[in-house]
Amino acid sequence: MAYLTLTAPNLKLLKDQIRDAYKIPSSHLSEAIAAALGFGSHAALNAHLKGQTGQFMSLPLFDSLFEERLRTLGSPIQDWRGFDKFGSSAVISDEEPGARFRHGKAFRMVYNFWLAPNFERVLAGKAQRPYVNHDLVDFEYLRSVIADEFRFGSPVEIRLANDTIDQVTAHVREATRDLNLMKCHDFAELLLGEAQSQSTPIVDVRSEWKPLHQLKERRHAPPPVLVPIVVESSDAEDGIFWSQQARMRLNVRAANPEFLFNPSQKQNDDDQQGYLTDRLHKALAKCFNTPYLPYCQLDWAASDPLPAEYQGLGGFR
Repeated sequence: MAYLTLTAPNLKLLKDQIRDAYKIPSSHLSEAIAAALGFGSHAALNAHLKGQTGQFMSLPLFDSLFEERLRTLGSPIQDWRGFDKFGSSAVISDEEPGARFRHGKAFRMVYNFWLAPNFERVLAGKAQRPYVNHDLVDFEYLRSVIADEFRFGSPVEIRLANDTIDQVTAHVREATRDLNLMKCHDFAELLLGEAQSQSTPIVDVRSEWKPLHQLKERRHAPPPVLVPIVVESSDAEDGIFWSQQARMRLNVRAANPEFLFNPSQKQNDDDQQGYLTDRLHKALAKCFNTPYLPYCQLDWAASDPLPAEYQGLGGFR
């Protein structure tokens, strides 16, 4: 069973998550969410929110009521996964694995999610150069989309930094030919340390990352080419298995079984390239105010000390 802490921002977050995954008319979705929470209508839910005082309630979300209301409204849904698959700071499942990791000992890894902003219209003089105010980025929304899109591997908790790395920093580092700098492992190590000392889904790294950025003002920065992802799991094996499933989800050729079980198979750089899912493509454009090319890459950047059997394998130190 999934539960929603009943606030207007949480309702908006849940609605945005569902709209990204399913094509449902906005008014029908609002009515169906209200029904799932036990309200007779969206108007009744709004009236409750306006009159709400004191401590916020956590109400169960009933999948059957949600689907029934959509059918009644003429928008039946065929492949509904359930509210418990939309875990975030708003929606909590009583079986959510992340709760275990936050309060117990977790194994943490940082994976670098490399992206390619599409500046075609800017270069053609048809659009202004985009900038990102990181104070206004909805990182929780982006975190929830990433967690849901890569939900097929081992149970993990996904966390993000409240900052990103832009092309200016990436290009300066590329010129150094220092592989660790080019891969931004220093950013990842600092994020890993802060993730260990903080408990929130979005990790505050602004002051720690500031000396590493070429452009220090993060309220007026270019769109990111790199979004590091913190993956918390019960052990190293689960974290590595998650990355394998995520790379398969991104259609990375080198992640396919034909490569994994055939070490003699010749690989090239293109075999590591992935392709954004439609939902990730839309979410990135929404969060960072610029379109993205479909190309991406996911690689290891930092982790807690790895067991001996994983050291020196693949991209791991």
